[in-house]
Amino acid sequence: MPLTSLPAYFKGKKPVSIIYPDGTEIHVDKWRKLAEKLLHRCAEEEVMRERLCGMLGKVYGRDRLLLSDRGDCMDVPLEFYPGMFFEAKFDTESLLKVITTRIFRPIGYDYYGIYLKVKDSPQQQSAQESEPKQSLQL
Repeated sequence: MPLTSLPAYFKGKKPVSIIYPDGTEIHVDKWRKLAEKLLHRCAEEEVMRERLCGMLGKVYGRDRLLLSDRGDCMDVPLEFYPGMFFEAKFDTESLLKVITTRIFRPIGYDYYGIYLKVKDSPQQQSAQESEPKQSLQL
């Protein structure tokens, strides 16, 4: 699914990998690891890194700082690049929404060609398997 999909779609799913427009596929098994990899790849581009540096200490969520050069001011600091921290205390939907709308979009990072490979969580899979199968009667 494209990263541009509604973040709610990813809720209750498990990440498998990130697929970039150049075909690079990075395997991940946790949403926070996925966030770290997305932000790190963005920061690897010099122009984007400079823009991210300009946002450090200036991007706030409702109650807390989202980007900083220090992790000690965050509940769940995620160092995605040396000296760059992201507040990662979010559920899946919020995590993806914050990264795309509060970070990537304002700095002009092109995330439209990025895809996320996901699978249903074990709880969803067992619920689907236990649902009674309906037969089609003609």
